[in-house]
Amino acid sequence: MSSPSLRNASVLVLALFLAGCPDTDKQGGDDTGGDTGNDTGMPCTDLTADIFEDADGDGYGFGTGYDDCDTPPAHPVANADDCDDTNALVNPAAVETCNEVDDNCNGEIDEDLGTEWYADVDGDGFGDPASAATYCSEPADHVADSSDCDDTNANVNPEAIDLCSGMDENCDSVIDEPLTATWAGSDGTVVDVTTALAAGTSSDPAYIGDQAGYDLEVTDGTLYLCEGTWYNKIVLAKLGSTLNVVGVAGPDLTVMTTGGTTGGATGSIVAVTDTTLTLEGLTLTGGIGSEDGTKGGAIAVAQAGGTAATPNVTLRDVVLTGNRTAYGGAVALKDYASMSMVDSLIAGNEATAVGGGVWVQTFGTLRCEGTALAAAGVIGNTAPIAGGFYFSSKNDGTLDTTGCDWGDVGVDDNEPEDVDRQPHADNGWCFGNSAALTDTVFCDHNGCSGTNPQTCN
Repeated sequence: MSSPSLRNASVLVLALFLAGCPDTDKQGGDDTGGDTGNDTGMPCTDLTADIFEDADGDGYGFGTGYDDCDTPPAHPVANADDCDDTNALVNPAAVETCNEVDDNCNGEIDEDLGTEWYADVDGDGFGDPASAATYCSEPADHVADSSDCDDTNANVNPEAIDLCSGMDENCDSVIDEPLTATWAGSDGTVVDVTTALAAGTSSDPAYIGDQAGYDLEVTDGTLYLCEGTWYNKIVLAKLGSTLNVVGVAGPDLTVMTTGGTTGGATGSIVAVTDTTLTLEGLTLTGGIGSEDGTKGGAIAVAQAGGTAATPNVTLRDVVLTGNRTAYGGAVALKDYASMSMVDSLIAGNEATAVGGGVWVQTFGTLRCEGTALAAAGVIGNTAPIAGGFYFSSKNDGTLDTTGCDWGDVGVDDNEPEDVDRQPHADNGWCFGNSAALTDTVFCDHNGCSGTNPQTCN
């Protein structure tokens, strides 16, 4: 057994030997020798990753940093400010150019450069202001203009003609300019007809109809009239014509007249023979009857050869008021003519002979339907005989109404009675105010029946 002093001496020699071992680190490598030093034998005192690769050589580094114990990058720099180390033209010192690239690495692309462009989906040359985007060159389907108000319709733009259509075609924020008119034919044609119709006057109204030489010659289609007073006459006489006339702004704002009751042209405002006409959203006033001034102040209708398959004239949301003639202050239905009223009023018209509101000759028929009590009926009309409705013949003819107002006594009643017939009976028939939409009145040459029929006092 060795002595303690010998063992202690061996430990000391081993420690001295180990202290003199060389560093096994490689050049530029990590501390592989385990002595916390690099190849110089000096300890790694700075482990901060503050060296970066500058692959594109623009002086700006990119990516993960290296510390002084890592293998140094091939192109070391002391910053990591580059945003694209593959392009020497892209770095924080570069000048931003309009190229859809973030040249100066500030997180914005082409800032304060380029041009605003607007989508032009409908191809009318005018862009949608809500679609603004900045591009360096004009992209497809874009324009520099931003004044379109409907980029889904090429007929709507600041240079379009404003039509009476319920749309703002010319983007001036005014829908349907007053006194504009549009014809939409059944063949798909759409035409601005304002000039022809707005030229009408009380002494020389513009003619609308199916005859050659009229101011507006039309057959099948729809005429749209915007707000205003129109000095026009509608005359249809060709078998098979089908015309719709719509007052877009409604009867309070859209008026058709000849001004006949105040010295204007003679004749009915509307004259229909063997054809079909629908009027909607209009007031007809000031008419003084057929061309001889005797029949149908506002509307004169004739149908020969048998009862029409459909009403010759249909009124929807129409008011006939202030018209005057001898027979049928507002309406004359001759031969087999028929008319249907829906939510329409015949009010305040005058006949100098019979039928202040309506005069029916021979087999004429009138159907009146109210879906809103305040907007349907025959009220406040006057005549020496039958203020409301008159049958001029013992032959068949009918009046059929549901929910239509016949006026209140002392307020807006027809004078002297609501309905009468030939031969004239002194007391006729009176109905009072319609109390409900289910109220019905049916009359023919034999008399009247239905809700609350009564003879007049």
